[in-house]
Amino acid sequence: MADKTVRYTAEFKRQMVALARSGRTPASLSREFGVSAMTIGSWIKQDGRDTGQGDGGLSSAEREELQRPRQWAFWRSRQNSILTPRPFLLEGRRRCESVFLL
Repeated sequence: MADKTVRYTAEFKRQMVALARSGRTPASLSREFGVSAMTIGSWIKQDGRDTGQGDGGLSSAEREELQRPRQWAFWRSRQNSILTPRPFLLEGRRRCESVFLL
């Protein structure tokens, strides 16, 4: 397994998809550019979904639209946990007092 995840730019992905659509195989592109053939294949499949010719999977815009509420919910849960009263932090003080961690 790789030690570090490589992030490819959108332009590089578009170029790989264009080369594959022009007749080059993902395997030959893989050997030439060092990207796995499966990765190139997934880029081709996602490009098909984005252009409306795909296999019924989510387009990039739909995927982003579904991701936004998840990110909001995660952020909100973090905010709620940070602002929760912590009475156990006040050893030696009266029990009715509480502390808010910021």
